[in-house]
Amino acid sequence: NADSSKIKISKNIQDNINYIKKLIGDDPTVKIREFHTKADTPIKCAAFFLDGLSDDTVISEQFIKPLILSDAPVSDNVLNTVMSEILYGGDCVSTCEMADMVSAILAGDTAIFFDNCDQGIVADTKGYKLRSIEEPQNEKALKGPREGFVENLMTNISLLRRKLQTVDFKIRFFTFGRKSNTKISVCYLDSVVNKKALALLYERLEKIDMDAVLDGNYLEEFITDKFFTSFRTIGDTERPDTAAAKMLEGRIVIMVNGSPSVYTVPYLMIEIFQTSDDYYANSFYASFMRVLRIISYFLAIMVPGFFVALISFHNYMLPKELITSFISARQGVPLPTIVECVALLLAFEILRETALRVPGSIGQPLSIVGAIVLGDAAISARYASAPMLIVIAVSCLAGLLVQNTKNSILFFRIFFLVASSILGMYGFLLAFLVFIIHLLSLKSFGVDYFDYNIFKSPQKQKDYLVRAPWWTMLMFPEYLTKAKYRQKSGREK
Repeated sequence: NADSSKIKISKNIQDNINYIKKLIGDDPTVKIREFHTKADTPIKCAAFFLDGLSDDTVISEQFIKPLILSDAPVSDNVLNTVMSEILYGGDCVSTCEMADMVSAILAGDTAIFFDNCDQGIVADTKGYKLRSIEEPQNEKALKGPREGFVENLMTNISLLRRKLQTVDFKIRFFTFGRKSNTKISVCYLDSVVNKKALALLYERLEKIDMDAVLDGNYLEEFITDKFFTSFRTIGDTERPDTAAAKMLEGRIVIMVNGSPSVYTVPYLMIEIFQTSDDYYANSFYASFMRVLRIISYFLAIMVPGFFVALISFHNYMLPKELITSFISARQGVPLPTIVECVALLLAFEILRETALRVPGSIGQPLSIVGAIVLGDAAISARYASAPMLIVIAVSCLAGLLVQNTKNSILFFRIFFLVASSILGMYGFLLAFLVFIIHLLSLKSFGVDYFDYNIFKSPQKQKDYLVRAPWWTMLMFPEYLTKAKYRQKSGREK
């Protein structure tokens, strides 16, 4: 709405009508209703709204009908008469900016102009269909709430407010996209939020200038700390309980209108292995599952490279019976070990992507049958060996246990594999060293992505590698917030 950004509403209603008509052109979805009150000195009015986005019943019953039937005498201040005596029950606000009126029309609200008045009214009349609240498909939990975010910003804010009913809850709105005018909100708890991260977020958001924002990923790539990394430094979730829990630890939640995913910062590596089930289950079971996810992640990225290094360079380290079995299994396989490994990994990625893209319930059975048929055929035709197929299967299945890291798993799996195929175990160890250095170099909004100092403090470890019982977690994570105590005392012994 650059054309209307500096235009004020005219006192002449016909000038306003002509301006809107000229601005929108021949758009048949923009409707106009011209009418006047029945007072002795009638007020001439014009209402603009968008067909399909606005609720016709609300427009007629709550705004147009009260104005037409009103016989309130007109004072010098037309808007004051309308707001206080005619539309006092409607959800509306006044404005003197033409840009606000145009934006309201395009968003599904109704813009009402009055003759002899240099202000207009924006009435909340949105009436488009919304998806119902349901459990997110990608974040299903065995226990806990079954509700998830939807594509409507205000609905998502209300879901979050229901979890955190406190005056400490703060919201700031932004609008991005010269063409899309997408509204986003930044939500946080004022007493525990990481102030440094909040200031850094605002600084990065204010630098964004683009034509449209259709999803949160548009903003994510602008505000992320280090773009050239396979690790995400901005988290996302579709669960209100997860978003609320992160806010309680000092994190910031970013919501984008039109997206069911909300984004959280700062985002640390350990969050990759945390799930909502961890906090609704027994602490011993939750700790076991978290450790299992951590082990699975390292198995996913390291097992293929480690196996190739052993077979190609250091087979003398294996027991004689085991290496004999491997050599026997590889007899007749024409491909080098590294090529065989990469080919099987590529086949798995194709099957995984097929399961995601094929519509309906066909995808998952198709990928299972495809994996069985291809695996059996590859071994029978001597294009791959059984031990290599087992290694790839273990690596890929372990990677599926940690859903938030498929990008980093794919990249580092190949990285370890290439290094090991060139330098053997020395290449594997070098790749591991590079992996650790890379982790230590990452930050998320001023917070270390992986802080090794955390292992020096027992209090810091209570929700890190394991999840300690709730009654032992007395303090906030000090690497996230300066707030000290989350509860005054633990359980009586």
